[in-house]
Amino acid sequence: TSQNNSEQDSRNNTIQYNPANTTNLFLFNTQMNDNHNYGIRFTYTEPLSKVRFLDVALSHNLSFSRNDKAVYNVDASTGVKNFNQGLSNEYENNYFNDRVNVSIRTTEKKYNYTLGISVQPVNLKGLSVSKDSTYLPIKRVNVFPVARFAYNFSKTKSLTANDRGDAHQPGFTQLQDLVDSSNLQYRTRGNPNLKPSVNHSVNLFYNDFNFTSGRVLFTSLSFSTIQNQIVNNTIRIGTSGAQLTMPQNVNGYYNVSGFYNYSRPYKNRRYVISLNGILNFNHNINLVDSVKNIGKNWVVGQGLTFEFNHKDWLEFGAGANYNLNSVTYSNTGINNSFLQNDQYGSWTITSNVNIDIPKNWVLKYDFEYTINHGLTGKVGKNLAIMNASIE
Repeated sequence: TSQNNSEQDSRNNTIQYNPANTTNLFLFNTQMNDNHNYGIRFTYTEPLSKVRFLDVALSHNLSFSRNDKAVYNVDASTGVKNFNQGLSNEYENNYFNDRVNVSIRTTEKKYNYTLGISVQPVNLKGLSVSKDSTYLPIKRVNVFPVARFAYNFSKTKSLTANDRGDAHQPGFTQLQDLVDSSNLQYRTRGNPNLKPSVNHSVNLFYNDFNFTSGRVLFTSLSFSTIQNQIVNNTIRIGTSGAQLTMPQNVNGYYNVSGFYNYSRPYKNRRYVISLNGILNFNHNINLVDSVKNIGKNWVVGQGLTFEFNHKDWLEFGAGANYNLNSVTYSNTGINNSFLQNDQYGSWTITSNVNIDIPKNWVLKYDFEYTINHGLTGKVGKNLAIMNASIE
């Protein structure tokens, strides 16, 4: 349970030069927000054999919120406050989220897997107290597969795969068909037709440890997608630079990402060489003036580090890492002129030392030098940072 109270005194001065016009808007608002949440979960496991089990899980969750926002127009000369009914709103909503999981789990010596189904009924009910209206309830039943597989090649080497899904309801403020004009340049409006977003992801992990030699390998590959993703549609109003933001559902989002980390010591861990890399591709959707724009973002990185450990008094490390970031848009026309294709990268060179000097003295430093390219102005300036200490 939580409660938040706030007050805000805003003064909005808008000057338009062509045609000449000046608008002053002085507002004072108070906001009180109450939230209560509870949940209960029940699980049951029935053995079907020595290696196979039936798993049943039931859960029920309720999230209740009440928000009272009172807005007043303030007379600039006298300070008198007058209640603004159009910008004020008092509402409450109940979000019921139930879930039923039924799955078969098999556990063998070398491997185990789970297959099943998850049913998620959701129910969102809202009431605007100040507007004396009840918003259309949102009722959905989402069905997701439940799948997990793990194979143990040995005690230190394993492969794991997961498939999972989940649904997320829009916030109640996003569902209210009200225009908030407290800032004339940046107005917002809810969308009562919003649908819940449905997330689905598949993950693959591979780990390999060798405790005798110290060799370590981590790898991961993931894919995720969102159906009915909720994004903000930015709509320009007139020619004064004002804009209206309203949430809408779009489809087409997905993300693919992977990474690896490999480390191997030599000469009884006197030398350690490590390699690491990342790869991420993001296919995203945004809306400007209700025009769909597809953004494709690539992030690629590769790093190498070297460590030298001499007895108990010297630790030395050095490394280099390169990252490339590329962004392209399907529509960079006049309606979306602020979205520009871009590509930039950076080299990062590092060094660190830890020396134990006789008579209990310790000397340390770490150094990082970044070389940027593709950025403009001072942002693209190379940067060197060094921290050092003696104790």
